[in-house]
Amino acid sequence: MDRAYCQFPLCSPSRTSLLTGLRPDTTQVFDLQKHFRTVLPDVVTLPQMFRRHGYVAARVGKIYHYGVPGQIGTSGLDDPASWDTVVNPRGRDKEEEDQLVNHTPKRGLGSSLSFLAAEGTDEEQTDGLGATVTIQLLEANRDRPFFIACGFYRPHCPYVAPKKYFASVPFEQAQMPALSEAWLAQVPKPAASFTAPWPWFGVTELQAREAQHAQTVAALQALVRTNWARNYRPAPRARSR
Repeated sequence: MDRAYCQFPLCSPSRTSLLTGLRPDTTQVFDLQKHFRTVLPDVVTLPQMFRRHGYVAARVGKIYHYGVPGQIGTSGLDDPASWDTVVNPRGRDKEEEDQLVNHTPKRGLGSSLSFLAAEGTDEEQTDGLGATVTIQLLEANRDRPFFIACGFYRPHCPYVAPKKYFASVPFEQAQMPALSEAWLAQVPKPAASFTAPWPWFGVTELQAREAQHAQTVAALQALVRTNWARNYRPAPRARSR
């Protein structure tokens, strides 16, 4: 991607800004808890605008902010006025969190070095369920204007993907960079705090490599999944005589 811009260095403010067309200093959303409707109750969102012009608006998964993985299967900080149809997928990745390998158990799962080489298929994962139902919505609304938004949850810690993806990426490729105290001294303290205890959240180099490997695997699965969705073409409909 040549140019990737972000309205704010945090999930909810950026999503709110994109969907309202307003800057974070207008929405006053600067964290992961505040809902923009508490400040701007009458603002018209992007999907609302489509609805007002005769489109069916549907959401599958994470479009407005969700806490991941805690709010998977819920509506999170969704905006009910934005949608005609809402689907909150919840797959085996959520149900099997007790099987995670977690190298940072004192951190919340949403910022942890944790992963799982899962049993089962892509379609059983939360994002696989989301992709499947999105295709169903495309088919169901093919004869009318629609705005269908599908938001995937991964890659996001905990890093969960079917075992076949872990097998496809050699573990030897996961190597941690050489770091020194001199290097750390030139890094702004707020930036360095994101990996505290330095250098890898206080885990061993092997544990850090395991987490990096899992992150690469989760990203690979996401690429496969999005290419599958991007390349979807509806089957031609038979013409009535």
